[in-house]
Amino acid sequence: MKWIRHTFASIARNKARQSKDDVAMALNHVDNARKTTDIYIEKDWSILDDLQEVVLKLVGLWIRPDAP
Repeated sequence: MKWIRHTFASIARNKARQSKDDVAMALNHVDNARKTTDIYIEKDWSILDDLQEVVLKLVGLWIRPDAP
């Protein structure tokens, strides 16, 4: 049954883009470092890609990937 928790955590964080704190609360995890929650969430690097894109756009350094 652990696969249900893994699936829920990964979908909540990676697809629904909910905060790790909210995912931890939904899983009833109490460790403040969120180490237990990290075990359940599959790594999705596109979240970091999106974050970096937003920051680069804000500082005016964004170059479209399809630009020559």
